[in-house]
Amino acid sequence: MQSSFRAELFALIAVAELALRTDGCFRVWTDCAAVVTGFQLFVQAGVRLKPCRAHFDLWERLLDLLAIVGSGRIEVGKVPSHENLVDATTALEHWAFVGNHAADAAARSANEARGRDF
Repeated sequence: MQSSFRAELFALIAVAELALRTDGCFRVWTDCAAVVTGFQLFVQAGVRLKPCRAHFDLWERLLDLLAIVGSGRIEVGKVPSHENLVDATTALEHWAFVGNHAADAAARSANEARGRDF
């Protein structure tokens, strides 16, 4: 079953797969606090992933990729969601707010465009 959480986690997998094919480091911005927390626990703190964990399949895939790529090449940052652009107090906040709005609009458009059979 697809959820916004699984979509955010899948995006991290896509970044790790990209890192397999390229050099450099990556920073991923997400508005999903649970993904940021999970990344901190399983990747940075090394907490053991248990098979009964929700979304185990995606976490396991990410951890397998990071074992090859190196966990230090990917950073995950938290951005606030659904913020008003006029409330941004720095250029970084404004950039994050604009990007979050654009990602939400793209997700909404994709959801509206999918067929009934989906």
